[in-house]
Amino acid sequence: SDHSGLVNEVNLATTKCEKIIVFSRNNTLSYNLYDTFRQACGSAVTPIYIDCTMKMSDRQILLDSFRKCGKAVIFNCSILGEGVDLPECDGVFFTYAKTSFVDTVQSFGRCLRVDPSNPGKQAFVKMAYSNEIQKAKYKLMLNRISKVEPKVWDSLVGT
Repeated sequence: SDHSGLVNEVNLATTKCEKIIVFSRNNTLSYNLYDTFRQACGSAVTPIYIDCTMKMSDRQILLDSFRKCGKAVIFNCSILGEGVDLPECDGVFFTYAKTSFVDTVQSFGRCLRVDPSNPGKQAFVKMAYSNEIQKAKYKLMLNRISKVEPKVWDSLVGT
């Protein structure tokens, strides 16, 4: 199927962020978005794809590349949702409506980490939803997050 709309949204997010993690529903969609983005983004942004089938050493090389290069977008399904410390990340992009509050907050956490090399960092979160019910559920999730930095909260509510 055509992923150009999502790819355009991710590309637009790169105007606000240096390091974005894109979460997709499954590895196939994640790879297809990566491939479409790779062909469309030009050299200003480094696209990276990572999934659970890769060896840990290969994943580490890709994560190090994400940390060290300039603007970068890393596409994954859920492998980066928890247990990975990427304080350089300042953007999270959900390509689908997550239903679990805990999973959503853990994924938010990727861009909420303090980055000592970027003390003024602001986080950006973009969530896709396909109807008003999903939109309302996201607003309820955001209301449950009460101790988020105000500048981050503003950008979350603004999505």
